[in-house]
Amino acid sequence: MKSILLSDESKKKLEIFFEMNKLEDGRYPVSSVIKLFRFSKNTVYQLLEKIAADLESLFGYELFDKNGKIIWAKTAFDMNRYNQFLLRKSLPYNFIRFILLHPGKTLNDFCSANFISSSTIRRTLQPFLAFLKKFEIKINLSSMKLEGNEYEIRMLFHTILWSCSLGQGILEVEEVTQKEEDVLKRLGIANCPYINNDDILTILLIAKLRIQGGLFEKKLLPIDNFIPNETIDVLTDYLSTFAPTNTHLDAEVRSLAFQLYFSNLYYHNDDVRVIELSAYYLGKKGDGKFIPIIDRLFKRIDLKVQPDTILPLANLISILFTFSLNRRPLPWMKEFSSYEVLFPKFTPKTIVPVESFFSKISTKEGFEWLSDYPYEFYKYVYYALKAYVAKDSTTVKVAIVPIPNQRIMSELQAFLALFSFIDVVFRDQPDSEIDLFISTFESLIPDHASTFFLVGTNEVTLEAKNDLFSLLYNIYTEKINKQ
Repeated sequence: MKSILLSDESKKKLEIFFEMNKLEDGRYPVSSVIKLFRFSKNTVYQLLEKIAADLESLFGYELFDKNGKIIWAKTAFDMNRYNQFLLRKSLPYNFIRFILLHPGKTLNDFCSANFISSSTIRRTLQPFLAFLKKFEIKINLSSMKLEGNEYEIRMLFHTILWSCSLGQGILEVEEVTQKEEDVLKRLGIANCPYINNDDILTILLIAKLRIQGGLFEKKLLPIDNFIPNETIDVLTDYLSTFAPTNTHLDAEVRSLAFQLYFSNLYYHNDDVRVIELSAYYLGKKGDGKFIPIIDRLFKRIDLKVQPDTILPLANLISILFTFSLNRRPLPWMKEFSSYEVLFPKFTPKTIVPVESFFSKISTKEGFEWLSDYPYEFYKYVYYALKAYVAKDSTTVKVAIVPIPNQRIMSELQAFLALFSFIDVVFRDQPDSEIDLFISTFESLIPDHASTFFLVGTNEVTLEAKNDLFSLLYNIYTEKINKQ
């Protein structure tokens, strides 16, 4: 999201803020901080002044003291809030939000409202507009009209509004009425702890605004088999106030149902939508759309449909359905986050039985689309199944060097037992298989042990535990990346 929406200046600001967040609390001369960054001195000076203004605006925090030194206190600000602050100021976010809230307005209206030239807009939006081509969405800049499948355009609105402002970009402007509240209650969403109500309200308000702006869904999405009749009835009651004809109403109900059920992957079995999608699977008993494929896949990877596999089952239904619509990825949130450049990309490892299975399925009639975007499709399948199939056997082997203080030894052992990726042994001799030795004095560490950690002789302090966990996790991630 950051690499697509943020300006080059904002990316640099975020990079500087991210690196500075590694500093210990204290006061630093600007000249010493500048050395941390790859930018020129003048660039860093200018960006630090702008970051200081941002921090004062966002947190009421003064970054510089009266002598011009940087006052750094990590607990005074929040990296996530600063990230979202920059996203909310980004031109693409404000452009998309303006289109949604002001249908019929033109580029000249947007320029006047934001005191910006049309040439700046056209230049700044180019990376964003180029990215949208992946979803066959085009924006006519002069008229500020979006062209493409309406259900994907609404997914795009939702992805950007939720990622950049947690929906506040629309919720703080549009009134949430009793009608929206009733939808949440009747669908069982209002009291479901695994669903953020603002997320669903954002989806509802986007649909309402698009319909009120005369921008209707024209495609009848084939969601009937997936969504319970009760849900369809609730959405019909809600949308009948806005959709002017029965033709529009049917298409709008299907589109909204799609947004509610298929705009992202699920993460908990007790999400009411997971329960309903799994009920569809169990009710069809192997005859419904995609179910024969999922049945065969589960047999291939030796999984049975049971309570702990309901979640990947629902996610597989969602993945197969969404990819089959246009035979390509849709503007889900994960599609945006896959393009980050400020932080390391994640490349899914291969689950060989799954990959080879779908490779064969792609040769079957009606499933040729699986071979059109093999990486994108497989990426989602990996996320859905990795916890059930790709068991990570990587561990960090830690040796506690025996010392006379039994209390320290026990405290270390109890702390390390909290983490499943750590194997603990007691050893005072060199061992090439040990990733980290822990003791109280360096003289007790075996010779040639390059990595070790020392704790106090009286207690294992909270600070020591934090530092030890950070070191162990870094060792763990390095081992994974080398595989």
